[in-house]
Amino acid sequence: MQRLAILLTCHNRRDATLRCLAAVHAADPVAGLSIHVVLVDDGSTDGTGDEVGRRFPNVQIIRGDGTLFWAGGMRLALSEALREDYDFYLFLNDDTTMDRDAIARLMATYATCRVAGCDGTVVGTTRDPLTGRATYGGLRRASWWRPLKLDLVPPGEEPIECDTMNTNFALVPRSVVSHVGNLDATFTHRIADVDYGFRVRRAGFKNWVMPGTIGLCANDHRVEGTWCDSTLPLRTRLTNLMSPKGLNLHEWRVFTRRHAGPLWFVFWLSPYAKVFVSALISGRRNGSS
Repeated sequence: MQRLAILLTCHNRRDATLRCLAAVHAADPVAGLSIHVVLVDDGSTDGTGDEVGRRFPNVQIIRGDGTLFWAGGMRLALSEALREDYDFYLFLNDDTTMDRDAIARLMATYATCRVAGCDGTVVGTTRDPLTGRATYGGLRRASWWRPLKLDLVPPGEEPIECDTMNTNFALVPRSVVSHVGNLDATFTHRIADVDYGFRVRRAGFKNWVMPGTIGLCANDHRVEGTWCDSTLPLRTRLTNLMSPKGLNLHEWRVFTRRHAGPLWFVFWLSPYAKVFVSALISGRRNGSS
């Protein structure tokens, strides 16, 4: 019997978290596979942890204090699961509602790749609930001269290799974790999963996009109200840029130095320069109007 640990973290998204877990429990059984769910509730004040405990008593709940954010919560979930030495670890976002056959198809894809001698991760592609378009999944570098411009890889009828991944639904086998380890503690929230995918490749493993889509997840990468929103004052944009959900100066430096090649410092400074230039242009336009 092989064992799979499903890892999630949540914060004040009770309805989404409950939908996600309901889909996990409704999944088609996979012969020879047992499943255990580890959920980090990072200081939710909407009763998420209590409601999960009531509806899904078999879910292991770890309480956080609200300062973990996504990367910290997932690191904690994986650290806890590593104590039991599972065969597989499935990173799952709590706003992803997977199809009933998603885990069965995921494991079949891994078996196919493993038989071919290509061990590594397997990432599933999510689709928008309204449009059906692909939202998250495997990522591929757009070109050698833009190493951090990452395009979503459309799933095909066979597994497709990719450079890195969004871990909304991503299988990491024990063989990979034993070499790559946990998510890097440098990262608070975003880009920790993309960094992990690159590290998988660097360790000599593959990242594979499984055929088809695996379930629903809306794209929440919006511009409005973020550091990319040119209508906001410069101070607000810089605050958002340096926040855990933005591009913290130190975290982005580590990421670019690791993955952007010899001109990494150009890519490191680029987002901050763009904010200042955009603010300057906006100020000139407002002054001339």
